[in-house]
Amino acid sequence: MFERYSHRARILIFLALDVARKRGGDFIELDDLLEAIIREDQGEFPSMFAEAMQGAAASVTRAVRFFPETAAEALLATLDTRPRGLQIRSGDLPLSRDVKKALARAADNTGDGKTSVIEPLHLLEALVEDPESRLAQLLRDNGITRQKVAAALAGPTAR
Repeated sequence: MFERYSHRARILIFLALDVARKRGGDFIELDDLLEAIIREDQGEFPSMFAEAMQGAAASVTRAVRFFPETAAEALLATLDTRPRGLQIRSGDLPLSRDVKKALARAADNTGDGKTSVIEPLHLLEALVEDPESRLAQLLRDNGITRQKVAAALAGPTAR
């Protein structure tokens, strides 16, 4: 399923799993994926990866940040209000139906002939483009629009 995903995008899915485990979830939810995307964007990737992999070093170089610091802080503060489980789960967790839909949208968005590799910004684009989604509205309220993500994907600093 993840053969078209860049190394960074694959690790983001793994980190979303770690976020879901820490909150005691039964599934990897969209909130977990968004938290992983934001934290990676803000430079927390090496420390998150080391924590999730018990001391391993991340071998991924970050590009230019997409999220303005104030938007990242506001989004993370909102996501941190989610209920947390009493214990950290171990093992794999399935993707929620909404995450599966978002991953399918990301794959569809890269099927335009311009690229076949799914990058972290493609995942963000898939989250923000659902007009009915609570997360999409939260992103838009913080200045993150589909147009801005598309422009970042198309620009010279695209990740």
